[in-house]
Amino acid sequence: MNYVMASRAAIGGVWDETIADHDITVDIGYDHADADGRAFEWTDEDGSWVDLTGATAELVIAGQMETACSIVNAGTASQSILCELTAAETATLKPGRWAFVVDVTRGGRLLKQIVGWATHVARVTA
Repeated sequence: MNYVMASRAAIGGVWDETIADHDITVDIGYDHADADGRAFEWTDEDGSWVDLTGATAELVIAGQMETACSIVNAGTASQSILCELTAAETATLKPGRWAFVVDVTRGGRLLKQIVGWATHVARVTA
């Protein structure tokens, strides 16, 4: 089974059950909003995911942050998980490379887990 992960800002990788290649880049102090094309989105490209109707998703970056994500088009062939981060959320991140997980649950049961590395990039100032 392959799942495609892509930020709408063209950050991406391919998910395979044995290989976690979902690396994302987070710009510290910036918004990563869907409206700006910077949200992180994982899509069920081949229709093999379980129906995510009624599920919730949470992005956890190890030791850094936890934030709710959205389930988009749940129960359809184009269902996806969309994570948007605000500038206030990213402002507290430490530069470096950190493990992350997106847990998708319903009724206390883990339905899906996406893992990867988040590289936090600090803003350069004068």
